[in-house]
Amino acid sequence: MFILKILANTQPQKETEFIQALESAFKKAARFNDVKTCFCRDVYENYLFHIELSWKNESDLKNYMESNEYQYLVGALTVLGDITERKIISANKIDQIN
Repeated sequence: MFILKILANTQPQKETEFIQALESAFKKAARFNDVKTCFCRDVYENYLFHIELSWKNESDLKNYMESNEYQYLVGALTVLGDITERKIISANKIDQIN
């Protein structure tokens, strides 16, 4: 399994738009093979969100990361919040994305 994990903050006044953008981005990602998506609010920081998209194989993840759908996700998170961390987690390693 390969997981794209993103941590992102938003402002209280943008929270509703932020969540709507995540839901829209997940609908767009649904066209990719076997993608599973989820997000949740951090327990300790109200406006920090944990976002995960996962695939069975690395090639499907790479296809997604080269797509307009991924650019939409990153763009929406950047406009409505602040991405604090992006990484790819696999069974063997974790790669930080700058």
